Order: sequence, then C-alpha cells, then structure tokens
Amino acid sequence: IHVEKEIGCIQEITALAMKLEALQKYPVLVFHNVRTISGRRSPFRLVTNLLASRTRCAQAMGSTYQDVGIDYYRQARQEKRPPVTIAGSQAPVKEVVKTGPEIDLHQFPALVHHYMDPGPYFTAGFFTTYDPDSGIDNSALHRGWMVEKDRIRCYLTPFSHARSTFDKIEAAGQDMRVAYWVGHHPVACLAAQTRLGFPESHFEAMGGLLGEPLRLTPSETLGEDFLVPADAEVIVEGILRTKGRYPEGPFGEYTGNIGPQIPNPQLEVTAITHRKDAYWH
Repeated sequence: IHVEKEIGCIQEITALAMKLEALQKYPVLVFHNVRTISGRRSPFRLVTNLLASRTRCAQAMGSTYQDVGIDYYRQARQEKRPPVTIAGSQAPVKEVVKTGPEIDLHQFPALVHHYMDPGPYFTAGFFTTYDPDSGIDNSALHRGWMVEKDRIRCYLTPFSHARSTFDKIEAAGQDMRVAYWVGHHPVACLAAQTRLGFPESHFEAMGGLLGEPLRLTPSETLGEDFLVPADAEVIVEGILRTKGRYPEGPFGEYTGNIGPQIPNPQLEVTAITHRKDAYWH
C-alpha cells in the first residue's frame, strides 16, 4: 500500500500499522511524504511491515509457509557463502556520500513509535562491527536513539555478541568502529538476524540465504578493512566511544512493555552514505 498523504513520524505511522494489525492485515506499507522529527518533509520514502508476514518471508526465500523455518536454518547456517568485495564506485549505497556538516540523521523518516520514546530510533538498522581478535563481522538489531543530527545512543544488549566485542575493545582502552546499515533485500534482512556462535559471520549467512555472495564495499571513514553491504539503502558510520555513558530510552519493545531508560555509550557519526533514491526501513 502506497501512502502519498503527508503523515508524521511521531506515532501516526505506528498507529496506522497497529490498526491494520488489529484487522489481521499485514501489507507492506510505503510512505512517500513523511514529516520528520524536525518538522520537515523527508526526501526519503519509508517502508514498514516488510517482514510482517510469514507467507511473504517464505516467498522471498523461495520457500513455503510450512517449510520456511527448516529452509531458513539450512540455508543461513549450513549453506553459508563468503562475501565478495567491490569498489565504492560500483556500490549503490555510495551514490551519495555525506561527511562533516552535511551529516544529518534527522533527514531520515525514522519513527517515534510509542508515547514514552524520547525520539527517533534505528529499529530495523543492523548494528555492525568486527571482533578485534578474529576480524569476523557481526550484524544485529540493536536500538539506537538519534539524539542529535550526528549522535546516536546505542543499547548493546547484555550477553549479545556486539556487547562482547564492545567489552573487549573497552578493556583495551580503545573506541569501537561501528556502522548501521538500513534496508536491503528482504532475505538479507532475515539472514542478518540468524543466531550464530561468536565470532561467526552474518555476512556469510546472508550469502547462504540469498543464494549468492553478499556484496561488500569499504566504509567511507572507518578504514578499508571495515566492509559494509554495498547494496544497502543507507549506511551510517561512526565511532562508539567507550568512555562515558548517557541516558538512553525508555523505549517501547516488541514484547509490549516499555523498556526502562539505561546508561549507554554514544556513537559519533563520521559519514552517511546512501542510494540516490533510498528507502528507509
């Protein structure tokens, strides 16, 4: 369903999705005219409900409603494929590159879902980092509050792989290189949520589920060795400071509860890259 009418990012889109859910309807929703937290019209389209249907997820994988769980495990866990690297000049996600004063997270139609959320969040953005010992990548859904145009407060859930990496880097007295990637083939987004051992590559799992190697490209500001998905819609790069904690949350969680405010580290954004006509997932 394409919504051309102007609609606000603060609870309005969430209310519409919840109304449809109450009717047991789960269409992909594409919003073309979203008013952002800053009150401006976003130049980007918003897509939500992309993975809201088991049938749709199965179709994206070439599976069936009955077999999707088995096929998911087999392809993402047992049929992994190493990624390939392409030059930034060939990467769709590098069509637009913004650094310095051009960085503005509040240009994106990120949502304020619930009444106690303090602002717009990454909710379908994959927090990506690399284990400092093995060099293996990890991607996971970790919420991030866009507290300023170039600052994000990130909740790295206790006992998660991202938190293990953060703890290693903090113990070494260093800061952590981080990228959020937003939007990709639906199957890539599914595979990036695969439960793996630590350290174990989500990029390889994504290749397994896609049936072809995931294309990666060097980051813009984090070094040639920090690779990001070349076919994502948006990449937000930055440095997560290990010194200092800041209030983050509260936040309405998928369980139906309001998660409490938590002291969390803050990410300083160093670059934003995106497709010319990007969707925000």
